[in-house]
Amino acid sequence: MEFIYDSFTLSNLLTCAIESKALQPFSVVQLHYKVGSRNDSRHRKGIAHINEHMMYQHKLFPDKSFRQIINDCGGISSGATWLDFTTYTTIIDTAYLQDLLAFEANRMKELIISEEDLSIEKRIIHQEYQQMLINHPFMKVEKQLIHMIFSSNHPYRNLPYGSKSSVNLCTSLDIKKFHESYYGPNNSILSVSTPLGKDEVINMIYDSFDDIQPRLSEPLDGLFSFGRIHTKKMTYKEKPSRIYIAYRVSNIHSLERYCANLFVRVLSDGVNCRFNALQFLDYGCELYPLEHDSVFVAWCSVGQREDIKTGQSRLIYIMEECELSSSEIDRAVLREHKEKKILLDHSLSRVDMMTTEVRYPLSLKFMSLSTDLITKIIKKIFRKENRYILICEGEEND
Repeated sequence: MEFIYDSFTLSNLLTCAIESKALQPFSVVQLHYKVGSRNDSRHRKGIAHINEHMMYQHKLFPDKSFRQIINDCGGISSGATWLDFTTYTTIIDTAYLQDLLAFEANRMKELIISEEDLSIEKRIIHQEYQQMLINHPFMKVEKQLIHMIFSSNHPYRNLPYGSKSSVNLCTSLDIKKFHESYYGPNNSILSVSTPLGKDEVINMIYDSFDDIQPRLSEPLDGLFSFGRIHTKKMTYKEKPSRIYIAYRVSNIHSLERYCANLFVRVLSDGVNCRFNALQFLDYGCELYPLEHDSVFVAWCSVGQREDIKTGQSRLIYIMEECELSSSEIDRAVLREHKEKKILLDHSLSRVDMMTTEVRYPLSLKFMSLSTDLITKIIKKIFRKENRYILICEGEEND
């Protein structure tokens, strides 16, 4: 199955990707802004996340917000904020596509919010903070890993939720200033999947976005330091205990990202899974691809506290010492192709893939790499000098 989309850039540097004549009977629009919690100011941590919430409260009309109007059109919309991006994805009846693009352009130009709406969203964010961080042990682990890997001066050290006190400090003026700095066409990617023809969609995009002026977004220049390599322990109210091993990947390139993704497949490849071979109770691994410095995390659970040292040694072995075979690499490449074909059956996944391919333009052009080169790159990434270990000891049951 061939995946075809067109990409182009407007005069204001808005990057666009269009999949025209899509088979689904509706349209999907995603706006990906290259701004996240890394851009939070020192005394306003969480402001990128607040801005995401307030984008849905933006008053398109005096009495109706963006969210209310999308609901009236029968659409579904959601947003997400992470370390270095914020995305807004909307599914809507194709008859309203031109209106949706105009609405998105409207809230890109200016953020119109009320103090009442800001107070409501702050309370919602406090609830999310309580649910996702305070009451969720694995999110606490993720926060601890982030703080281990990235030193205090690194922008990726900031998680999107901020803190209750910093969120309360954010005013509507702070949010509008943040929006004016980062929510410009030159700092975003627009992806559209629709059954309409390409020329018609291009005209809609030009009509909606071409007159928006670029913003002076603040670039992240310079080198940022990592935290000290070490092993840390923490106790949490879960059983069994867990071991997390993270690897920093400095200034990751598309080739390294592709190889790291293949290694995810090698580690978790069904019956051939390396974790299965070591008979861990539970396990997982994931690559977090970021614009500047990326993170690869693998974890496993162990049954008894005295098994932690053994489990740690085994996990390090399969990550760093166990030699990769050509058959493992071949299976990983095949799985990469199969998963992509499966994703192409879902319109939302196709929009995500368009955005990813535009953001990392070389990420899917390494299918003919040799096994030796892939192995060499993986060995370079997963070595002791890049390793962080976090041991989460589950509390003993009474």
